[in-house]
Amino acid sequence: MIDEQLPMHQVYVAEHEDREYRTIQEALAHTERASLLPGYSFPKSHHSSPPHRNAESLLTTGRFSLPTMFREITAWSPEVGPVVRESFKMTPGTLEASDDEIASDGLATMARSMAESWDTEANVLMPHSGGYDSRLLSGIVHKHCQVDPERFRMACWEPEIEAFEDIISFMGWPKECVVVVGKGEGPTDFYAPVLLDFGFLGANLYGAESFYGGLLLFAKRFATLGIPKPNRILAGTWGNAATAWNKWRWPTIAHFVGMHSVPAPYPIEGEMYLPCVSMPWVEHVCRFDYKNTSNDKIIVKMLDELSPGLSEIKNPRFELAALIEEYGNDPYHAISQATADAMLEIYNATDYAKVYPVSAMPLHTEFSEELRHYMRAAVVAHAKTLTEVEL
Repeated sequence: MIDEQLPMHQVYVAEHEDREYRTIQEALAHTERASLLPGYSFPKSHHSSPPHRNAESLLTTGRFSLPTMFREITAWSPEVGPVVRESFKMTPGTLEASDDEIASDGLATMARSMAESWDTEANVLMPHSGGYDSRLLSGIVHKHCQVDPERFRMACWEPEIEAFEDIISFMGWPKECVVVVGKGEGPTDFYAPVLLDFGFLGANLYGAESFYGGLLLFAKRFATLGIPKPNRILAGTWGNAATAWNKWRWPTIAHFVGMHSVPAPYPIEGEMYLPCVSMPWVEHVCRFDYKNTSNDKIIVKMLDELSPGLSEIKNPRFELAALIEEYGNDPYHAISQATADAMLEIYNATDYAKVYPVSAMPLHTEFSEELRHYMRAAVVAHAKTLTEVEL
């Protein structure tokens, strides 16, 4: 059983005419006519809206509302349980302690939480980079969880495979647990099979207007490689954000969640386990004063205590600037020219493109107006199978 988690990257509900539906798609199917909000941009509206409004709603009702791409439909965050609801009142920690003390408590908390939550019957898929968060989580799984090698996969792609394999070798993971894509090929256009699956994007990216539902898309990408279908995804999402919230001294956890929850009702099968937003970890973050330290310092000390030497393996994330200069863009999010051209051809065949023309698709999956339009076009194409859509 997964520990209660803050409501991030979880299934949202949609509302239309005072009725609630499990997804926006279901709400659209009960709408005679839907009108697109042409100015709505998820990343911009999300990050520019004051978190205090959402925080107030979280503190009073335990949930908050968010706009969708369609004028008639509103998305609501999940209705959380009493433990999480009470946690919204928690404030940044005040207990002063050394980096060693904070790290030791953090490692013990994370290890206990993950071990107690581990499901030996689940098929677990973990996106694994060469960075610190990934090696911490996989190291805890290796040392503290009962792992069935046939049910656990860690997956990595270029340009981080070298560091990933060094981590795997250092920890002694069996080869059955390891998946790599495009070894030695440099940036591998990793998400191309998903980006070109226009029907999949249209059916699953409701609410988002960028290539944002990363974990859902990650699972879809690895499904194309013949990996056993996961029913649980393990990821280090929000590892930095939770401790940064403490340093920023936002008034309550509700302000953090109100600012950072993702307003997209991805219909994900199974569970997403994000240890960095589990209640034990949140309680740890809210106990200590982080203002005089940094996340990197703490995680290095956690790694050293978990397995001495694990932190010393090269971290490719520190070389991102050099990689961007070498490849012309962020290689972790690269789109090849061939894929970009194919995306443009798909896009130009839609009714949406006639209203919102673009001249080219980007060579990366970071937010851009062009990629935003591509995602919106996919959603509109799918929505038209459910109801009439006014562009």
